[in-house]
Amino acid sequence: MSLAPLFDPSILFFVVGIAAGLMKSSLEIPVPIARFLSLYLLMALGLKGGFALAQSGFTLEVLSDLGIAIALAVIDALCQVYPPHRVGIRLSPAATVHDCEDSAPMDVFSTLVGELGSRRLGYLHLIEGQTRGPRDWRPEVDLQWLKGVFRESGGLTVMANNGYDRQMAEQAVASGAADLVAFGVPFIANPDLVLRLQRGVALNEADTATFYKGGPKGYIDYPFYSA
Repeated sequence: MSLAPLFDPSILFFVVGIAAGLMKSSLEIPVPIARFLSLYLLMALGLKGGFALAQSGFTLEVLSDLGIAIALAVIDALCQVYPPHRVGIRLSPAATVHDCEDSAPMDVFSTLVGELGSRRLGYLHLIEGQTRGPRDWRPEVDLQWLKGVFRESGGLTVMANNGYDRQMAEQAVASGAADLVAFGVPFIANPDLVLRLQRGVALNEADTATFYKGGPKGYIDYPFYSA
């Protein structure tokens, strides 16, 4: 079966349009989407532009280098429109979701975060462990070291994420492990999350069965805190 129809110019323009839309709607590009776009464009170049990659085979190292180059090209394009301190990126160095697992994660991500830091980006948003999953990660992935590379290279702010509660967040900021901490799921279940954290009261538990379902249930029907 030929893959050529997948790279018809109209489809390629559609994919590029998705990337352009993301740039206009948000300054943070989700890494899974960036990876998909990168792989698609690499394959498109291989079939339509004469690259030998898709035709003669290519190593993971080459793919990683090109992936980094494309990620930086996107960042550089954004920084032509917005000042770098208003641009951020979210990375998941330890994630293995959908079998996305780098064979040499520290080589890949240390190079990438160093380059990002040198551009003095506003923030590096790191997922610790699996997105919306356990915080455990591969021992060879040193997230603290990656944060240091970003800062030492000129990056401005490090944002931590995944499974944090108030105590963990305060400890991370106090220790310098992070400059700020992102809360995702707790905000869905707690429309007054900031107030609850300030007062140290119990949080509503999120109903994960309602995630990505559409409609109001599980999004606007969680109770507010009442003393």
